Amino acid sequence: MENYEAQLRKLVGAKPLFVPWVWAVVQDQEGRLLVAIKEVGLGLPGWPMEIGEQFQDTVARGLQTFLGLAPEDYRLEKQFATTTQRHIRTSYGEVQTLDIGYLITVTGQIPRNKQGDFTWLYGEKLRQELLSFDQSLPFLQQYLQALPKD
Repeated sequence: MENYEAQLRKLVGAKPLFVPWVWAVVQDQEGRLLVAIKEVGLGLPGWPMEIGEQFQDTVARGLQTFLGLAPEDYRLEKQFATTTQRHIRTSYGEVQTLDIGYLITVTGQIPRNKQGDFTWLYGEKLRQELLSFDQSLPFLQQYLQALPKD
């Protein structure tokens, strides 16, 4: 099945394509932050919205797909009010994203078969890794500034 962004690209051709993108700042109850292992390094897990979804639906779909978490296994703590616009290059062309972030606390167990695409970080190592990943997400800056220093 072709993804939503690829379908849109076919419709609009080379015109600008705007895609709402939801990022998850996922922490556990011990204060560690989950980061996705990506081709370009470490970063936040994030997903494009699909037609008919609310932001919370996108988070639920992403957490289920990425981590195998059901809604009863996490809490949505906060929606970051700051949105950003970024240009990203994808396999279907350049896309401008409209970003929104959520702070999520994992309260359940992540299934063992979902243990390979991410790692947990905390403290200064977390700051260094994520700041090197992406400084254009203001809500990530807000989260990192609130963390206690090692």
